Amino acid sequence: MSGDADKHPGRAVRTFGFASFLNDMGSDMLYPVWPLFVTSFLGAHALEPGSHFFRNLLVAAAIPSIVATLLVLFRVHESAAGDASLYRGYSLRHVDANFGLYLTLNAVFSLGAFSYSFLLLHAKEAGFPFTSVPVLYLVFTAVATFTARCGHEDAPQGLQR
Repeated sequence: MSGDADKHPGRAVRTFGFASFLNDMGSDMLYPVWPLFVTSFLGAHALEPGSHFFRNLLVAAAIPSIVATLLVLFRVHESAAGDASLYRGYSLRHVDANFGLYLTLNAVFSLGAFSYSFLLLHAKEAGFPFTSVPVLYLVFTAVATFTARCGHEDAPQGLQR
């Protein structure tokens, strides 16, 4: 893959952008549709605190993780280490100033990634009913997904250093 990305940097950027778009579509846009589906087909009582819906949903969601764990435990085998050297550690004096600045700015601007959480927290204060929260989340993530600049023309120039 890295050889292909070196030969065609524009393709790598478009592929990454498309993969990111699909990830956002699956995780951020289909997620809020699920409660709407449950309430419309199973009734609002399925989401009430006394129902066993959430417990059954969590058990069903754990099945792929359990299968993956069993596959790793019983089917994946590591080869012998050979002449592997031990990791000697890493300290902050090894960090370049530019990399430190990058990490700091990344930490600060990553707080913006949780802005949808603040939207959901303040939806009730703004007068939206509880049942409209998934719709608000869907609108928020749809706008974020479709306005992302994946595979923009200027992106490949950053890869050609």
